[in-house]
Amino acid sequence: IYTLFLHDALPISACVLVIKIPRTLSGAIFMGSLPDRVPLVIGVTGHRDLRTQDVPLLEREVAAIITRLQRDYIGEDVETPLILISALAEGADRVVARVALALDVRLIAPLPLPVAEYRRDFEPGLTPGAAVEFDQLLSQASEIPVMSFTAGNSLEAVRTDVNKRAEQYRAVGLFIVQHSDVLIALWDGNESDKAVGGTGEVVT
Repeated sequence: IYTLFLHDALPISACVLVIKIPRTLSGAIFMGSLPDRVPLVIGVTGHRDLRTQDVPLLEREVAAIITRLQRDYIGEDVETPLILISALAEGADRVVARVALALDVRLIAPLPLPVAEYRRDFEPGLTPGAAVEFDQLLSQASEIPVMSFTAGNSLEAVRTDVNKRAEQYRAVGLFIVQHSDVLIALWDGNESDKAVGGTGEVVT
């Protein structure tokens, strides 16, 4: 059973959707050198082109969500890890990543493409300094799993075919959903927008 919380106070262009998923062993893949506890894993998806004026409000809302999760699911159990998995695209991914890191949440950054190739998507980015911010956030990730190329895909293909590149974004979106106990989506609610690898496809 999924429970959805939609924060209606936010502008339609930047809603926060939280899907609470029953606890599973989904976090076990990220255990590594963590304490012998199954972590609570938060995933993020969302739009890249968030309105600048919405970002402070979104940061407060995301901080409240993470703080509530820490209180309700972690409590005084300091040995149970709280993990965020974010692909660190511009916009939503980075808003949630910045907030999570400030709250001492461990960051894992699955990427749709090899680092150097993915970085090209932020040169230039939607905002000044997008590639530099990507580097800064990536340096704080404890693990950086890179998605394998989908069937028939290759580095050459993703450089020349936008549809092949989108397949890699779909792959990382599925990875995040499959390995998250909680998904935070900064989404406009437009279910008709089913672009391959886009927020609408990931959420629905």
